[in-house]
Amino acid sequence: MFSLKAAVTESTTKMMMKAAGLVFFALLIIELVSAVEFTCHFGYRLDHGYPCQITKGRIDSDNDLPATFVGKHQSGKNDNDLKLISFSGNSHLRLHYFPRGTFNTFPQLIDFSLQSCQLRSLRSGDFSGAENLKNLNLDLNELKQLNASSFTGAEQLNWLSLSGNDMETIDRNAFRGLTKLQMLILSQNKLQQLPVSVFYELNDLQEILLNKNDFESLTAGLFERNLKMKRIWLNENKLSVIEPKLFEPLTNLIYLNLKGNKCIDQEYRKMYRELESLNDDLGKCATGKIAPAA
Repeated sequence: MFSLKAAVTESTTKMMMKAAGLVFFALLIIELVSAVEFTCHFGYRLDHGYPCQITKGRIDSDNDLPATFVGKHQSGKNDNDLKLISFSGNSHLRLHYFPRGTFNTFPQLIDFSLQSCQLRSLRSGDFSGAENLKNLNLDLNELKQLNASSFTGAEQLNWLSLSGNDMETIDRNAFRGLTKLQMLILSQNKLQQLPVSVFYELNDLQEILLNKNDFESLTAGLFERNLKMKRIWLNENKLSVIEPKLFEPLTNLIYLNLKGNKCIDQEYRKMYRELESLNDDLGKCATGKIAPAA
């Protein structure tokens, strides 16, 4: 005799089993998606304090999932002892986005290197917890722009390198808060212009590399608050006009490299002829083809 109760019970049981299977599958997917794991090889370069080298891992999606790190510490060491972490780009390491949570795991980090890892974007919050970071290397990645407050959380930076990216624009507030930065490297990008106030907060800046970009002109006021500046690299751009007052506030300037540009006004040459590297190789201008001063 057919039992409705039995049929309902059997049906309910199957539904519960199916639901349990779906939940397990969903949890498995979540676990796989959230498994942003890197293996640290501790003690790779002892000349940099206690370091870690990472050669394998992937972050392909833009999410807030924290990175996790595994590896065997050297005897007597722990996460708080780590001073340098280095991500070395290769076929097994691809980071389209910054590995969030790194500075929470290693709060005493001084040096961070993420080079040749196909990094595409810096997001607000990437440097949360980076209060002790002094040196940051993001060379040879795929960054196209720097947004406002890109480095919030890393206000103790002394040295920052972004060479060899694809940057076309930099927000005027990109370097907000970096009042202790002494060296900034922006060479080998695709920059054509800069907001006049972009370096305003870099009061301690002493050296800047802007060489091998696409600058055609630079506006007076760009360096007006960088009074400690000593060296500026502008070689191998497309400069034809530089306003004479551009470097006027920089009384400590001892090196200015303008080689490999177009013609620069002769009066400008006379003003800075005593600086190193500003010599007759500059543009090789012919009479009558010298760009007028802006």
